[in-house]
Amino acid sequence: MYVSMEFANNSDDTQYQHVAYDVTYVEDIPQQGSNGLDCGIYLLAFAKCLSDGEGILVQYIDAKFLCIRYDVLLWE
Repeated sequence: MYVSMEFANNSDDTQYQHVAYDVTYVEDIPQQGSNGLDCGIYLLAFAKCLSDGEGILVQYIDAKFLCIRYDVLLWE
């Protein structure tokens, strides 16, 4: 959402001055811990849920498990 707004605000092309997008607020969504280093893992988890058409699952996300999982996938 932020990228779309920034693009629209900084674009010289009037075609892009009004970018339509939907905003969905999800309650009780898992959040990263206080260390602040897990944001990429949460982003990947949410993107995967959305790309699979599942919406954002509000179940507990195990950031350590996902780090290991993505490490293995990238290693192969």
